[in-house]
Amino acid sequence: MTLEEINYISQTIAAAAVIASLVYLAIQTRQAARNSRAAMHENRAATVLHHIDNMTDTEFHPIWLKGNSAAPDMSDAEIGKYTLQVSGLIVVWEERFRQKREGMLDESRWASSEQSISMMTRQPGFRAMVAAMSPRLDADFGAILDKHVALGRAAPFVDTAAAWRAAAAKELAATTQAAP
Repeated sequence: MTLEEINYISQTIAAAAVIASLVYLAIQTRQAARNSRAAMHENRAATVLHHIDNMTDTEFHPIWLKGNSAAPDMSDAEIGKYTLQVSGLIVVWEERFRQKREGMLDESRWASSEQSISMMTRQPGFRAMVAAMSPRLDADFGAILDKHVALGRAAPFVDTAAAWRAAAAKELAATTQAAP
């Protein structure tokens, strides 16, 4: 075997090794991106559960209900607790909006956030907090909130307890009718 043949074989092996390394790197990069997205979605779910836990806390829940309905008899302490909770929700949604804008959150996940925003903007107390925070928010996100606030003003106030009772009665009747 000549020196030239040895050189050709070694270059071929080196080229194959570079290609194999690039393929391996692409696989690792794709897996790292999937893991990052999974962690982000897990954090999103944990944040939602955290807010639900806060809203349903036995001490805070009456404040949450009063704040959403913009009850005029709220104390300064109750208003403070309510506005902090709502501020936290708005900041979380703003962050999700930025993640969507940067391509890190898919459209369906953002759509579920927008559905939550739409539901909350039916509450006059929530709309009041949006108005107070609006100047400090990302302009594009603020425009989305403004759109939902306008729609929320036109939509009826949601009495979730009454809506649940009506749906539960309907389901109970359907269950009773289906029984032999």
